[in-house]
Amino acid sequence: MPATVVTLDTLNEDAPNHEGLLCESRLAFLEHALASAPVDRPLLLFQHHPPFDTGLRYMDTIRLANPDAEWDVIARTRKPDYLFMGHLHRPIGGAWRGIPFHIQRALAHQVAFDLVTEGHIPGSHEPPDYAHVTVDGDRIVIHQCSFLYDGPLFSLHDKAALERAAF
Repeated sequence: MPATVVTLDTLNEDAPNHEGLLCESRLAFLEHALASAPVDRPLLLFQHHPPFDTGLRYMDTIRLANPDAEWDVIARTRKPDYLFMGHLHRPIGGAWRGIPFHIQRALAHQVAFDLVTEGHIPGSHEPPDYAHVTVDGDRIVIHQCSFLYDGPLFSLHDKAALERAAF
């Protein structure tokens, strides 16, 4: 099924710490894109910086700096059916103001699952992964795949294979 995909640049080129910002030009782009999107298909919004806190304390200090400006555009035009983001290098899902979201793990280094550390970004050696997004009718399905996994694949219905897998 067709979907409308809107990609939004959120990088603040003037910030030394990689935080996000939607300037007037980008907000105008977003308003036009959302207002002109066909209503007979899902609308997927992709942007780098989340417009909300996630609990990753340092990363929350470098999220989108003006989330209310983004929300004002969304509120007067159209809510995306799904919001996709990166920046946090962690797989995170939830909803922001009624919009379901997916934050994708990175292909480079990972940010550790650490809801306490402040002052620096805690890293980890978790494997990278990618997401496969399918839009079909009233469903948006996201599969995450760790592509550096080199362990066994086996049938969960095969008792001998389960024993060999040595959980």
